[in-house]
Amino acid sequence: WCWPGLSTYLDFLNPATQEFYSGLYTFDKFNGSTENTYIWNDMNEPAVFDDNKEKTFPKEVLHYGNVKHRDVHNIYGFLQTKGTYQGLINRSKNNKRPFILSRSHFAGSQRYTAIWTGDNTADWDHLAASLPMCLSEALAGISFCGADVGGFFKEPSEELIQRWYQVGAWLPFYREHSTFASKRREPYVFPKHVQTRIRAALRQRYIHLPLWYTLFWEHSQTGDPVISPLFYHYPDDPNILDLDTQLLVGSNVMVAPVMKSDISLIDVYFPGGKDEKWYDANTYNIYRGNGYLPINVTLDSVPVYYRGGSVISRKDTPRPSSVDTYDDDYTLYVFPNSENCAEGFLYVDDMETFSYQQGEYAYIHLKFDNLILKSRFKYYNIAYQANTKIGRIVYALPSLGIKSAKIITKGLSKEVPITCGSHYVELSNLKLDIMDSFEVHLQ
Repeated sequence: WCWPGLSTYLDFLNPATQEFYSGLYTFDKFNGSTENTYIWNDMNEPAVFDDNKEKTFPKEVLHYGNVKHRDVHNIYGFLQTKGTYQGLINRSKNNKRPFILSRSHFAGSQRYTAIWTGDNTADWDHLAASLPMCLSEALAGISFCGADVGGFFKEPSEELIQRWYQVGAWLPFYREHSTFASKRREPYVFPKHVQTRIRAALRQRYIHLPLWYTLFWEHSQTGDPVISPLFYHYPDDPNILDLDTQLLVGSNVMVAPVMKSDISLIDVYFPGGKDEKWYDANTYNIYRGNGYLPINVTLDSVPVYYRGGSVISRKDTPRPSSVDTYDDDYTLYVFPNSENCAEGFLYVDDMETFSYQQGEYAYIHLKFDNLILKSRFKYYNIAYQANTKIGRIVYALPSLGIKSAKIITKGLSKEVPITCGSHYVELSNLKLDIMDSFEVHLQ
């Protein structure tokens, strides 16, 4: 309950307060808490519901060290999440990674917390605003951003709720949320046709979890944003400097979501020039980077494109939770560029502890060239062992007379059958150990 009435506020600038506050998260003090209870720090601007017009602390309030609130207002929420993070770290004995969600944030908050865009409204303008808001946060260093799917206030129409699930699946933080005064809006309360589209959006999110996980690890190492506007990766194109209706996930996935009501055609901008290929994620149809193209859409459409030259790792088996996907096989999708080459990276660890900080992870380079796909370790520690396999490889290319494939791993070579379609070549039932280097030769 986030409206407690008359309250005393903690001074998080005081180191003793930080220590006291983080100590409140222990299992003996946090009544009902468990290891998988995570924390939402809300109203932490701080929000003050009294008669002052700004609804927050008066500017002259004094903090520890005789510091006026006017000078530290923007870091109040940041310091709270820092204390929350430390409390969760302490109670797991520095073993489990915390998850925290905060409304207020500042430069550096990405060390401790995910964020969302605050109390929005169930209308199409607020859906569209979620993209530039989170893209701005990502460019400022805070990639773990999302918006309340469906809108916090008011009631979304059937069309709006399903479109919002489709859009939200491509922002880093993804949840439906609304005021307690709203009507129930869990997916299962909607008609079957809406449920089907919401389920499809959720599945898109789940199958791309390996992509998101790899991008977030790379983000932690380089600072590159997980999502970005197109101009971040195509800075020399003046036509996209103010384009805020599309986004890139990493550099290899472009999303052009439908964010208007009752339309059957949208204009999608394809960047990169005539030699840049963009593959429709569902049909593998190729679009060149020649600018705007009209794309037909239906209520089922979520225009997503993979960049030519990329190898995308996915987990395609439907599961009810992300934990259930941990040991599922990967599928590698190879999208050749104009030179018939492609590459990608896959990061794996135990997804739960801080063992990766001791080097217990694998970072794998996947490279396709001259019809040979190679897996090599960019980093590997023998102390880490993953149980996952690569079950399928899908190449988005015509068969080109390809008859079979050969796999070389652990010094052994074997022939494997292939399935060819008009736009793809597929290898299945592979069971390649992800912790072994391998080569796959198309023949």
